[in-house]
Amino acid sequence: MPERKRAVLSAVRRFNELRSPEATAELVHLEGDLVVVKISGPFCFTCGLYDYFDDLAWEMQDRLEESVEIEAVERVGPESYLALYRIGASGRGRQESQAAPLRNE
Repeated sequence: MPERKRAVLSAVRRFNELRSPEATAELVHLEGDLVVVKISGPFCFTCGLYDYFDDLAWEMQDRLEESVEIEAVERVGPESYLALYRIGASGRGRQESQAAPLRNE
């Protein structure tokens, strides 16, 4: 298994250890510097929904030893979101979008 995928999967496992059952992450796609993760759960909205996406970015960043930023987030169900992360990002801002590239349709 390539090192980058191993690090991302390790971050997802740690995120799930810390955040489940409120939020559970699942790696959907990893290609180059793009990572798509499905995050599902009943969430604690008073804690701040985006905190979950940020927490996973920090977990990946710690393991990859590279910057990781949220590129886009798309709600795909009542309790699930797809988050697009970019590894090695340089100051790109987060945006909520239709994010067509997040889905394999």
